[in-house]
Amino acid sequence: MGHGKYISLRKLSGRVPFTLVELLVVISVVAILAAMLLPVLQNATEAARTIACRSNIRQYGIAMTVYRMENHGYFSPTYVVREPRRKQYAEFIFGYDDYVGTEKDRSATQILQCPSWRGDRPFLTDGQGGFYMYSYNYNHTYIGRGSNPIRETAVKAPSNSLLFGEPGYVFGFPPNTSIKGAVSMTAPFADRPGAVGGGGQGTLFLRHSGGALTNVGWVDGHVSSLTSKDTTPAMKPYARYNPGVTDHPDFYRIRYAGEGNDDLYDLE
Repeated sequence: MGHGKYISLRKLSGRVPFTLVELLVVISVVAILAAMLLPVLQNATEAARTIACRSNIRQYGIAMTVYRMENHGYFSPTYVVREPRRKQYAEFIFGYDDYVGTEKDRSATQILQCPSWRGDRPFLTDGQGGFYMYSYNYNHTYIGRGSNPIRETAVKAPSNSLLFGEPGYVFGFPPNTSIKGAVSMTAPFADRPGAVGGGGQGTLFLRHSGGALTNVGWVDGHVSSLTSKDTTPAMKPYARYNPGVTDHPDFYRIRYAGEGNDDLYDLE
């Protein structure tokens, strides 16, 4: 056979194929660009989640304001025991007639869940309408006070009194521990007049920006973010209940607002 029947690939395409070295260079450049852009995208995503969380807390504040207007100025109770279970504060302020913890109800209750929540699912139920968790907690010590809430006129410094926050506490005993949400925000010591309960699980959790900040709502309706500098590690008042919880890798995120006393939780 004559050699004239064979046509080189370069002549047929008119292009020079990539060499292996060139291909590796292109792949390396793409990988470098991806590595540079990924943190930016992740930061943007977390920023959006933080904004959505703040919006949720703002909606909680609005709902509580409406509740007070319809209930002679009284805040919602933290909970009321109604057989066969406890009815929680969010059910009062949002007008739910039954618990909202099941999968089929989640689409209607997204406001209850922070988009950055990465602990155990906040929608927990025993199947009988029993105790379950929210992504946000409520000032139980000085405002909700179980089933005996205060009136809004009792709050002397509404811009300096916490109403809602982002909870997180270590549940269980080592090595079987996990981070869970909570309904009640309890102050560190509950050592002021009118206080109910204190210490224990009622802490804030640095949930956003890789453990850098947490969102809170205040009685006057404004929402803000607290950083580690605005909070105090919960180790001293919290770990006395279960010293082993300090071994959990996220324990450092569990905080109390302010300087570790009740100043930002009470009514003054």
